[in-house]
Amino acid sequence: MKSKRIIDRKKAKEIEKKMLQRQRKVQYVFDACPQIETLETSPNPNKLPIGQLISACRQFMMGYYENSILNSAFAVEYSLLFKINSELNGTDKMAIAEKYKGGFDLRYALNLARGKWIDEPLYNELQLLNNLRDMSAHPSNWITLYKLLGKQFADEEIAKKWVSKAANKSPVQIAESLKDGFDVEKAKQTHAAMSSYADARWANLPDLEWATKKDTLAFQRDYVRRYLQPMVDELLNDKKIIGLIQNPSTAAEFVMNRYRFPEDTALRAIDMAFEALKQLKVI
Repeated sequence: MKSKRIIDRKKAKEIEKKMLQRQRKVQYVFDACPQIETLETSPNPNKLPIGQLISACRQFMMGYYENSILNSAFAVEYSLLFKINSELNGTDKMAIAEKYKGGFDLRYALNLARGKWIDEPLYNELQLLNNLRDMSAHPSNWITLYKLLGKQFADEEIAKKWVSKAANKSPVQIAESLKDGFDVEKAKQTHAAMSSYADARWANLPDLEWATKKDTLAFQRDYVRRYLQPMVDELLNDKKIIGLIQNPSTAAEFVMNRYRFPEDTALRAIDMAFEALKQLKVI
C-alpha cells in the first residue's frame, strides 16, 4: 500500500512537471491577456474571444489538445464575426444571410477579412487552423488521425514508401548511406518494438475512415507527412537512426516524445489564434 502511494505521488509530480512545461510554452498568451476573472464582469464583447484563447491555453496545459485546437479556432471566429458585424451595414448582412443559408462559418469569415483586417500570411495560416478545427471537431477524423500515426510504425510497406519519399532517396540509397554502423538485427528489434507500441495504443481503435470528413481527411494525410519530415531528416539524412536503434525497447517512446504531434499541433493553433487576435486588435 505504501509503495502504491509513493508511485501515485511520483506520477502526480510528473504530471505537474509536464503541465508546468506546457504552461511555459503559452505563458506569452497569459502575459498579453487580462485576467480571466476580470473578463467575466467586463462589458467588452472581446472578452469572448480572449476567454476562448485563455481556455485554449489552459486546455493545452492539461494535455487536452483537441479541445485546445477547437477553442483556438473559436477565438478567431468570434473575433472575425465581431469585426465583420461592426464593419458591415444591414444590407450587407442580409446579403450574407441570403448567400450562406447553411451558416456563415470560419472559412467564409476568413475570405471576407482577407486583405482588409488580416494580412495574406496570416490568412494562409488561418486556413490551416480551420482545417485543424475540422479535424478536432469530427471524432471520426481524430480517431483516423491516430490510426494514421500508428500506421507509420506498424505497416512496413507504408513506412518504406513514405520514408523513401520524405528522405528523397530510394530504399537502396538509404541502406547504402547507413551501412556503416547500422545494426540490421537491432533495426528489426526496433521495428518490432515500434509495431508493438502502435498496436498497444491504436490497434483496437475502430476504423472510422468511412465516416470521416473527406476533405479534412486529405488534409490530415498531407499534414502528418509534412509534420514527420523533420523526423525523417534527422533519423536518416543525419543518420541519428544508428543511435536510436541501440535501445529498441525505448525507441518508440523516444520518437513519440521528441515528435509530439498532438501537442505541437495544438501549440501551433494557439500561436495562430494569438496572432489573429493581435491583428484584429482584440488584444
